[in-house]
Amino acid sequence: MKVTSAYANKLIRGYREELAAIVSNERDTCTTTYGASETPIETGYNFTSTQDEMDALNDKIAKLRHGINVFNTTTKLEGFDFTVDESLVRMAMLTEKKNRLFRMKGVRELTRSGGYRAEPEFTKRNYDATLVENEYRKTSDELVRLQMALDKANMSIEFDVDI
Repeated sequence: MKVTSAYANKLIRGYREELAAIVSNERDTCTTTYGASETPIETGYNFTSTQDEMDALNDKIAKLRHGINVFNTTTKLEGFDFTVDESLVRMAMLTEKKNRLFRMKGVRELTRSGGYRAEPEFTKRNYDATLVENEYRKTSDELVRLQMALDKANMSIEFDVDI
């Protein structure tokens, strides 16, 4: 079966929902409670077929996850010289850098502190705010380009999964 990473993830979510429904149904039907003078009501629960059904869904999920992992480690992103899995690591680092630069953008050039002390204290910014702003924009732009390339790859590049 040919799938994209985005479609494979949707399939996995669907299979996990099916699996949860089967587990819930099994929980409700694998035992019967009845009074001593009553006849137990058959629930129709079949252990073997239920386990087979869950195993089949888990097998599909495992094959899809493996396909996604292979895709992530072998597919280079358009416009970048690294693979999908590398891009995920780089995106996390860029996000962290962007957040740090955002905080630095908010630092005022000079801040008075110390409250009611006899002699006030000052905190002075030790960097050029323009350099921080430029680096912030550069980082944000790179993060957006990377996300767009990743989205494009996840939605358009197909790979085979035997399910």
